[in-house]
Amino acid sequence: MLSHPWQPDADEVSRLILERLDRQAFEPLRALTVGQFREWILDDQTGGDELAAVRPGITPEIAAAVAKLMSNKDLVLAARIHRSRKASPGTS
Repeated sequence: MLSHPWQPDADEVSRLILERLDRQAFEPLRALTVGQFREWILDDQTGGDELAAVRPGITPEIAAAVAKLMSNKDLVLAARIHRSRKASPGTS
């Protein structure tokens, strides 16, 4: 998705998202399928620091694809996990 974005010059918003995307932050997720990314988010071993580290590398399309695979229960759980696993101070 990042290597071959669909119509990257289609509009200014898409261009801006791709320009500001942190490709290094995306690197740990590169080999994951959307389903595997969902499992990683919900995994007990995934902490706030890991979530904060990859956040700048996630495009809106990737976030939407993961959310589409999640049930309502998964979405609520993911939100709780995110809130309870906040990154340590000094990370964003």
